[in-house]
Amino acid sequence: MGILIKWKALKKVVLVLCTLSSGVLVCSQDGPNEIRQLELQKALSSFGQGKEQIMDNLRGEVYVNMTPQSKGNKFFPNDQWLEGSILSSYFRLEGILLKYDTHQDQLLYLDSRGNKAPVNLDPLQVQSFVLVNSHFMYFSDQDSMPFKGFLEIPYSGKTRLYHKIFSKLQKGTDNPFGQHEIRHRYFVQSGKNIKLIRKKKDLLSILSDQTEKVSEFLKVNKLSVSRMTNEDFIRILSYYESL
Repeated sequence: MGILIKWKALKKVVLVLCTLSSGVLVCSQDGPNEIRQLELQKALSSFGQGKEQIMDNLRGEVYVNMTPQSKGNKFFPNDQWLEGSILSSYFRLEGILLKYDTHQDQLLYLDSRGNKAPVNLDPLQVQSFVLVNSHFMYFSDQDSMPFKGFLEIPYSGKTRLYHKIFSKLQKGTDNPFGQHEIRHRYFVQSGKNIKLIRKKKDLLSILSDQTEKVSEFLKVNKLSVSRMTNEDFIRILSYYESL
């Protein structure tokens, strides 16, 4: 675990990089000569910030489920609280109980101190989070991207894959409150260009310098772009970058 702590001391802002190793928090400031080893609890308390206190600074409002009577699962990867990690502007924290509401695009946090009311974390402060080995990043309107909110980043090399997971509420006469259905949208970035991938022609367009070889790869491996998964896209992009 790594934590970058912004510490105000003697009217001066000091950035202290801390990493957890074998239960010990190793902190360094201004170079390796000043590396110090401190017990985790003592280190955090010395900066006046325990893990729960740091999380308090990231809190948004108390979470309100907007579709309490609907059926189906709208959470990633399921409706259970799972341990994950978050990356803020100043630190990384692990072992945090998280849940991602894909319908409301909100990252939820459960306080381990006994407060059972989940809160959504402020996305402008939480740069990214990791759940079940899936890395998500938050994009705002200021990022000038063709999407916003939390997106998974399954692959990042010379090209990058963005995966938007969202729940669509399907209503019917026999189910007036609706049924959640998880949907997926994929975006591929090559250079400064980003394209929503719906069909084969979209993928070939963004990988236009190797159209014939990519098309043949799809054919040989019997891949239908509209039904591809993370693993399928990673295979395609890895192959493309090997050409």
